[in-house]
Amino acid sequence: MLKLALRVLAWLSLAAVAVVTLSPVGVRPHFAETSPLAEDFAAFAAIGLLFGLAYPRRLLLIAAFVGCAVVSLELAQMLTPDRHGRLADGISKVLGAVAGAGLSALAARLLPPEKPNETSPRTGQ
Repeated sequence: MLKLALRVLAWLSLAAVAVVTLSPVGVRPHFAETSPLAEDFAAFAAIGLLFGLAYPRRLLLIAAFVGCAVVSLELAQMLTPDRHGRLADGISKVLGAVAGAGLSALAARLLPPEKPNETSPRTGQ
């Protein structure tokens, strides 16, 4: 059940960041008095962490997927009239995603392994 919740949360967080990234600048939330690069890094670190925890055996695939999502969002910003994709923004986001996925790998090593269920929830056996 936890893995399902993490997967849903990971996908919802990516969707939320995509909406915010492509929304007009005036409605973009700011969470702290930091640089936008720090906010970008933190947002994608959280996404990388969530995807890494949700899909722990697919870290390379996650890094590639989130990297492609970053590039796609940066390019999509060029299609909006008041947004602009920048290389520095993209690099900050990719580094955040990789850091988050790395944290999930570290957490997987430090936390005890998940015990398999005695009965399967789908078959009841």
